[in-house]
Amino acid sequence: MERRKDGLSPKTAVAVQEETDAVCGLASWSRDPIWPGRTVVDLFCHPNAWESAGELLALAPPPEQEPCVAYCEPDADAKKSVLDAGGYTRKAILPGWLSRGDGERVDMEVWERT
Repeated sequence: MERRKDGLSPKTAVAVQEETDAVCGLASWSRDPIWPGRTVVDLFCHPNAWESAGELLALAPPPEQEPCVAYCEPDADAKKSVLDAGGYTRKAILPGWLSRGDGERVDMEVWERT
C-alpha cells in the first residue's frame, strides 16, 4: 500500500496492488460543504482489500479537532469493523436513503467520530 504522490492531496490515500498497480482501496476526507465544523470521511475498498482499510485511514487522517462523519450501508460489515476500530460509532439510520442501480432503496447508516 502507498499514498499516491502524483497530484493527490494529503487528504487522500489509496491502496495499490503491487503487481498490477490497480487501486483496491481509497480513503479521503473533506470539509462538509453544508454543515460547518464537520468533516466527511470516505472509505471504499475492493471486497478482498478491507484488511488494508485501517491503514488507509491512518495515511490520510482527518482533523482531530472536529467531528467526522462517514456513511455506511447496513450490510457492509467489513467497513463497520474498520470504522468501529477507528473510534467511530453509529449515530443514525437513514431509511431508504440510497438507491442502488437496480432501483432498490436501501438504508444508510451515519457513523461519527467526535
